[in-house]
Amino acid sequence: MEFARVLHVPALCNNLLSVLYLTKHKAFDVHISGDHMDFIRNGTTLFTAFVNECNVGYLNGSTIDISESANLSSTLPLDLWHKRLAHHNYDDIKMMIPKNLVDGLVLESKTKPDPICEPCLAGKMHANPFPSSNSRATELLELVHSDVYPVGHPSHGCHIYWATFLDDCSRKKVVVPMKQKSDTLDAFKRFKAYTEKQTGKTLKRLREDKCGEYMSTEFDTLLKSCGIVREHSVRNRPQQNGVTERANRLLISNCHCAKALSCLMSMFRRMFW
Repeated sequence: MEFARVLHVPALCNNLLSVLYLTKHKAFDVHISGDHMDFIRNGTTLFTAFVNECNVGYLNGSTIDISESANLSSTLPLDLWHKRLAHHNYDDIKMMIPKNLVDGLVLESKTKPDPICEPCLAGKMHANPFPSSNSRATELLELVHSDVYPVGHPSHGCHIYWATFLDDCSRKKVVVPMKQKSDTLDAFKRFKAYTEKQTGKTLKRLREDKCGEYMSTEFDTLLKSCGIVREHSVRNRPQQNGVTERANRLLISNCHCAKALSCLMSMFRRMFW
């Protein structure tokens, strides 16, 4: 008896056969009597099996170990190899064959891969959108959002970070260039003195992402001494501080080269309100 549509798994200790698949898809009739099983099709018994004490059936016969048969049985369509290889991209899977990067990879099937792979789509999807908040500050400096962004390209003044401070009420921004993250406290002091002097208001709440530059003892002491309420966004949830995230994305999208970035950082020295 020869079986089709089999999977070749060298590390598997036993060969497995689905009785329900044979009865449902291959028109087999299975007759069980005591510890004996008959597999019948078109009135002819094609093979038999016996049932042991553990109620496990074993086919009567033996398996011929032929490497050529194993290679043929491992010839799967491209999309199945794609799934077996942890959803690796199709082009790289095809490239593995001529370069002999893996053993036992045979691709003789002409079946075109399914253009839609749900696990791949799910893995590349962004997180579900957060519900929009209708809550917004009604006064200047009632709530200020802040974030530190690593620029990557140093400016003419060797600044490689900037600290963004955004007023929730007016959506006005102040961006302070910094040479290192530890300058965040000094940037906040400059922002606080500048905005409170210009607006005549007092800063009441500061919302940030609880990164280390905001969590120093000096920073915490300053906020407590000024009566400023500290608010943290939840870890790995930048959407809760999304206004500064969007502001940073907007600013960096205008920097297409190091020269433009350097000019932009120089412009930030003139803090605006």
